Amino acid sequence: MYSRLTISLNKHNIITGVQNGFREQKSTTTAIQSFTEKIQEALDNGLQAVGIFFDLTKACEVLNYRVLLNKLYPYGVRGNTNSWFISYLID
Repeated sequence: MYSRLTISLNKHNIITGVQNGFREQKSTTTAIQSFTEKIQEALDNGLQAVGIFFDLTKACEVLNYRVLLNKLYPYGVRGNTNSWFISYLID
């Protein structure tokens, strides 16, 4: 399921190049490296840098799954794939 969903998300340009989570050759390490480079670039240009961090560990508890499924539909998550997500997320 992961592979099929990733292919669909990449095909429709849903995941940007700066997305690090759940992608090949990307990790929290690459996210930290990218963040550090941006801070260094800002400081080198005489700018101030600020970081804002969110803990999304409980995000799934407040996510409206029906809204998510409706948003995935135009990207090809239909039929059996959609049914699988429904059974996993809602049932």
